[in-house]
Amino acid sequence: MANYTEKFAAWSVICLTDHTFLDENGTEDDIRELCKESVRTCPFAAAVCVYPKFVKFINEKIKQEINPFKPKIACVINFPHGTDDMEKILNDTKKAVEDGADEIDLVINYKKIIENIDEGLKEATKLTQSVKNLLNNKILKVIIEVGELKTEELIVKTTLAVLDGNADFVKTSTGKVQVHATPSSVEYIIKAIKEHIQNHPEKTNKIGLKVSGGISDLNTASHYILLARRFLSALACHPDNFRIGSSSLVIKLRKVIAQCPP
Repeated sequence: MANYTEKFAAWSVICLTDHTFLDENGTEDDIRELCKESVRTCPFAAAVCVYPKFVKFINEKIKQEINPFKPKIACVINFPHGTDDMEKILNDTKKAVEDGADEIDLVINYKKIIENIDEGLKEATKLTQSVKNLLNNKILKVIIEVGELKTEELIVKTTLAVLDGNADFVKTSTGKVQVHATPSSVEYIIKAIKEHIQNHPEKTNKIGLKVSGGISDLNTASHYILLARRFLSALACHPDNFRIGSSSLVIKLRKVIAQCPP
């Protein structure tokens, strides 16, 4: 049976979670269930994260079925490999925004960075800025795929590159490669965020971190939240500054809450 400390922690983590469904064979029924679970009881998930083809369905159908529907609609672009050409990426982004996406989770070409770091970083900055220019005040989360970049040098430099392109959040992983977020890779991202803020103090408390891939229990989620708070600030536990991406976490945490006595 869960205790009250676990209940409070579970409640807090749900509010920071992007409840995710990124199965290429998914159906509208899968997305309907995702959305229902995100708001089944208080607290609500921060966002639902889906493929572009489902954004319009959520915006036009789900929001009629579930009114009000509080979570943001997040949409992946250039996912999962980061190898689409610029024209397709920009067209997909425009369409997602027109369909009602509130947030874009963009994958950069991390393979190019591994092959040719200088050219790859320039391309990452350019892509990030080009997508950001289409979003007005909508949120851009940039996925750098830490499990493939691997080293501190590549993770730090890539984080700085996408922040130079005005990313709102740096996101660790797609969840589609073998290695996802790790404590060390998250520390490298935080190191780069702090360096960027030192050079751009006007961005203090305006850069977010999203940790994703393999986060499926309260202990793991709580560890990353504490890590972010330790190295960034107390604001890191707000959905404007910190998110967790997971397909299973919300469901498991609702069970934790349900196990606690009223």
